[in-house]
Amino acid sequence: MKKWIVPGLCLYCLFTLFFFGCKTPPKDTTPAEQPDSTGQAVVETTDNTGVVQPAGSDLTAANAKLLEQAAAARKKAVDAGAQRNLPKELAAIDKESRDLQSAYKAGGDPAEFNKKMSDIVYRYKALEQASYAYADRKKITDMDFVKYAKKEYDEADKDFRKAESMLKSGASGKDLYDISKKSADGYRSVIKAGYKVLAETERDKVAALKQKADEVKSSVADKNGYTGAVAFYTRANQELQSGQTEKAYNNYVTCYGMLDKVYQGVLKKRAAAEEAMARAKRRVEESDAVAVKADAIAPVEQVEALDALDNTKSGQGAQ
Repeated sequence: MKKWIVPGLCLYCLFTLFFFGCKTPPKDTTPAEQPDSTGQAVVETTDNTGVVQPAGSDLTAANAKLLEQAAAARKKAVDAGAQRNLPKELAAIDKESRDLQSAYKAGGDPAEFNKKMSDIVYRYKALEQASYAYADRKKITDMDFVKYAKKEYDEADKDFRKAESMLKSGASGKDLYDISKKSADGYRSVIKAGYKVLAETERDKVAALKQKADEVKSSVADKNGYTGAVAFYTRANQELQSGQTEKAYNNYVTCYGMLDKVYQGVLKKRAAAEEAMARAKRRVEESDAVAVKADAIAPVEQVEALDALDNTKSGQGAQ
């Protein structure tokens, strides 16, 4: 019996080692960094603002990519109105970027350059969002939209003030970007709410006008003009339903202008036709009146008798 115990234990150990050795290792759930065209890793953040991070000890390619990103981010900031709305802040970041590049070209630490230039990229992105917020804030005031979303406006305004303070205090580019974008998004929601009210009001005006236009058969009297106007009406309805309230409002306004032109044109044509019919009727009535008056002065029977007498006299004279 003892002779079987030792071989049995050996087989058991071998089986155990084989079983655990074949087990599939756990999958790595850490998001993989995606290399860009230069071979450097690009870390994608939740807001889709990828910033190149160095892969390995050589930062030359990564830093070159950061310079491209900084130039692109600056252009977007200027396009958004930074040069007009935030000129001092833009100039300060520009100077910081120039000084950093000069130091790097003169032999500065690549790792230090990478860290500071990444921050500058985010600062330019923050200026872009701050410029949108600045413009939208002014638009809200000009259009008197605060009353349509007071709570959202107050929250966005608080973030706007905070972003202004952070710009002056030298906060990190990423933090500055986050608060600036939050402010811009908040103001945009207020504008969206305001245009929704305007669009619905304009839609009702167009619907009332369309009913009048249909009553006078405008689709027949001016087919092309009517079809073109209704196309804008249909598009505006779709945009309003999908939440594109500003576009919807603008297209309702365009539709109303086009449809009103069609409607007024059809009314003029109808008025001209009715006037022509009235003139023709008056001419007939005037002609009938003249005939009646003439008949009263010289009845047809009397005129016929006189004509017969004249004919008799003419015949006797000829004999």
